[in-house]
Amino acid sequence: MNVGTPPDPFHLHFASLGQHGKAASALAAQAASSSSPSALPAYTLTTHTYDAIGPILQYDTPHTLPSTQDRLQETVRNAYHAHLQARHCRPPSPLQRSTLNLIQSYVDLLHPYLALSQRDQVRETVAAHLLSHVQNTRRVILRNNERPAKAAASDGGKSAKGKGASADDMDLDVQDDEGEGGEAKTNDDLDELVRDQGFTRPKILVLLSLRNSALSAKRFLRDFTLPEGTLDRLAQPDASARFPADHVATFQGNIDDSFVLGFKVTRKEWRAYARSDSDFLSSIEIVVADQLDVMQMQNWEHVKFVFSQLNHIPRKVHASTNFARVRQWSLDGAAPYLRQTILLSSLDTPEVRALFAPLRNVAVRRRVLAADDGKKGLKGGKKEEGAAGMVADGVRQVFVKFDCANVQAEADVRLAHFTTKVCTSLSLSLSYSARTPSYFNFVLLVDHLQELEEKDELRFTSIS
Repeated sequence: MNVGTPPDPFHLHFASLGQHGKAASALAAQAASSSSPSALPAYTLTTHTYDAIGPILQYDTPHTLPSTQDRLQETVRNAYHAHLQARHCRPPSPLQRSTLNLIQSYVDLLHPYLALSQRDQVRETVAAHLLSHVQNTRRVILRNNERPAKAAASDGGKSAKGKGASADDMDLDVQDDEGEGGEAKTNDDLDELVRDQGFTRPKILVLLSLRNSALSAKRFLRDFTLPEGTLDRLAQPDASARFPADHVATFQGNIDDSFVLGFKVTRKEWRAYARSDSDFLSSIEIVVADQLDVMQMQNWEHVKFVFSQLNHIPRKVHASTNFARVRQWSLDGAAPYLRQTILLSSLDTPEVRALFAPLRNVAVRRRVLAADDGKKGLKGGKKEEGAAGMVADGVRQVFVKFDCANVQAEADVRLAHFTTKVCTSLSLSLSYSARTPSYFNFVLLVDHLQELEEKDELRFTSIS
């Protein structure tokens, strides 16, 4: 590493016994010995302003890394800049530079105000960050594959621990890694230095709402576009006049929400994995959840379930796991304290905040604020009314309380109260609409209404 060059966030954050790794292991041990299910890093709140993004609330910890300029892996940087020149005829925009500065030090980020016009720029930058992480990870592994052989040669031919993936298997040329520690002086040092992996191979998880968001060229056109002969109304010339821009962007193309993809990135190509039931979530190092506002209109319980299953120590030993190469903080169950989580949404909702609040990254958490934060409640120098004050005069608002002795049965009790008490009185009206708080409640209510429709007691339609 050159004198005066800022340290590489990748090595500082993910090294087996680096500054962040030790802090994460200590927090994991603290959580294991206390009655609290998790120990959160201590933090202080500061506010910063980023070009083209605006104000950001930063949860600083003692281990916060300074923001750095472009530290993308060289191959990825060249491809990223070439892509921008070919597609947009320009270098990275101010928004893309600010986004890269925000995420490349492996901090958690919540952006709940991502405009439609900004979405593609942020996606391109996040994708470059993910590819840079994959390249850095593989380069470290390949370099460490050579260390035992070098140590054995310098030690008179004695064998050393730490067999890893071969260069042929990883399909990447071995190169030096910037910012990596020096050579091991003892066998114990070597054993620790080559700990560069998790329990399983997958390192990145990207959650998307619909197939059209995952659409990529070439082989995926078949699986992620509409079936042959199907008319896409939102691809017609008059779509922009008939529907809002965000509606067209979200629902154009294949909107199936049941899909999963796995990739292995090699030097020459991307290889798709077959479906597997392995503990692939155990060693995830970066999670990206895009269009969380759309996911809230699907089944939010699925999102919460996926996050609840991240970074658990596998229940069974996998043949591909080499424990001599597993990082110490992974063995300590500290992976949640080092995982980077990037949450993107166009709406700031309590559910999205609840997903962000318990994140435990020792680096730092950053939340993009609304442009008018600090002046909220004021509009034109006058106090702005809340949503309840916008209800038209004469509209009656009724808040109904029902008894529920068991919180686990709350959904069933609420549905029963609605169908037996509320729905009966509403049926006297000419028409009415009902909105459910979750997709689970929606399915239960639709089933009930279908039963009533079969009895010719009412007619209804559902929108989901």
